[in-house]
Amino acid sequence: MINKGVRSFASATHIPVPSRPRDASVSVCPGEGAGPQLTDAVLEIFDYMKVPLNTEMIDYSSLKRGQENESLKKNN
Repeated sequence: MINKGVRSFASATHIPVPSRPRDASVSVCPGEGAGPQLTDAVLEIFDYMKVPLNTEMIDYSSLKRGQENESLKKNN
């Protein structure tokens, strides 16, 4: 008979909280197709989790190839 050891696993995950949260600014371009729905879902989760995030929405149809967008340039 083989003696099998007992393993135990932690049931909780520790997520460190930053001592000084800072707001991040991001440019969001939802795109087309499923993109807008996915973007809305992710932003809803971020809002629920109180992620310090400032978003600037960019209309996909307004983007032109080779043309710089001020929001993208500002938010890197």
